Amino acid sequence: MMRCCSGKRVWTGLGVLVAGLLVVDPRAVEGDRAAEIARLRREIQQLKAQASDVSLAAAGEDRAAGAPSVI
Repeated sequence: MMRCCSGKRVWTGLGVLVAGLLVVDPRAVEGDRAAEIARLRREIQQLKAQASDVSLAAAGEDRAAGAPSVI
């Protein structure tokens, strides 16, 4: 009898633990996902800014060398 009751308590405890993890985990994953997306967007903006700086610098070098203006 004692073994049966403790077994039920263990299974109940495990069930509650699993249910809690299922409820909490998707929210944590969404938060991590949102943070990762924000980080990637910042990196993309930085790369775009660097690319435009490089292209402007290259255009300035071409003009300084006597190349005709494309604009």
